[in-house]
Amino acid sequence: MKEKQTLIQNLTFMALMAAINMVFSLVAMVFPFASLFLIIALPMASVLVVLTCKEKFYPIYAVATIFLSFLVTFNGPETTLFYVIPALASGFAFGFLIKRNIFSGWIILGASFLQLGISYLTMLAINGLYETDMVFFFAQLLAMDQSPFVNVIMPTFFYVIALAQSTFSFIVIQSETKKFGFRVKTELADQRWLPLSAGATLPLMVLGAWVAPWFAYLLLPCFLFFSILSFIALWPKRTQKLILIWGVCELLTLFLFAALFDWIESPLSLLLIGLFFLPSDILCLISFYFKKPSKTIK
Repeated sequence: MKEKQTLIQNLTFMALMAAINMVFSLVAMVFPFASLFLIIALPMASVLVVLTCKEKFYPIYAVATIFLSFLVTFNGPETTLFYVIPALASGFAFGFLIKRNIFSGWIILGASFLQLGISYLTMLAINGLYETDMVFFFAQLLAMDQSPFVNVIMPTFFYVIALAQSTFSFIVIQSETKKFGFRVKTELADQRWLPLSAGATLPLMVLGAWVAPWFAYLLLPCFLFFSILSFIALWPKRTQKLILIWGVCELLTLFLFAALFDWIESPLSLLLIGLFFLPSDILCLISFYFKKPSKTIK
């Protein structure tokens, strides 16, 4: 699919995408159980608009989508407020970053923080419109409403949801954009940035543990995210020697975790989960810095 050049081409395509969003809004209002699917799939239309239409027409598409959605859901405007507008914002974010050939890991991470911000704005709107404290509601759901650490843990809970939503949305977007001839950058030219990115969060987590524990917990999913990407990058280069070293390191980490867990006060002790991911980060960094030809395990 090529970029639309003429005014008619841009307006026609945006009208089609706005109509699709309108149909999705109607489906979400009539079948509330479909909202989970729509949260993941809705950004796709906005991504295609960003990738194929000229930037000066984006506001027209956004206004048309919101207007049509409000029009068909006038009996339930919360569908537009809580599904369509957030999906519009995240779709634009995905599209802009894909268009600029940004690495998929950065895209997911950036979109997840945007989604976290949107989630808090949405909860403020729900609190204002329906006088319902959504943070307290989810705290009760998790049986944490009486916990003294509820304000430390809940931002991480919402961020994990945002990260999962952004990841699933990206999987759908990556799969569908291929059909239209677009390619998403899924590999870094220098894989060392993955363990380095994971390592960069560690001093911030340590600082946050002393200053703002909620911030340290918020960074924990970011650290785990990059650690998992590092492990995936390292796996094709695995050797028997590397697997043996990794296994020994994990065993030693288990003893270190047990020794430190009771020594560190709650709720910071749970941050020690990150220790189990450090060996793969270190081995990944060493592997990419000291590349030697070796026989990998198939």
